Amino acid sequence: MGVALGLAELGVAEDLLDNADVDALLKAALARVSVKDAVGEVALATGKPKREVYQRALALAKGDE
Repeated sequence: MGVALGLAELGVAEDLLDNADVDALLKAALARVSVKDAVGEVALATGKPKREVYQRALALAKGDE
């Protein structure tokens, strides 16, 4: 089992991430796991709230990039 590190633990400020960065992470995660799991992974990795990440996932699903 691997160790998941968030960007905060790696010294990357979450405000440096824009929607394109979150979208790229979400697309990669969604190719492997469910929406729920992808949102959890991306929220953990970025330090962004799950609600915000979920909204991005919904926008991607609708094509509202």
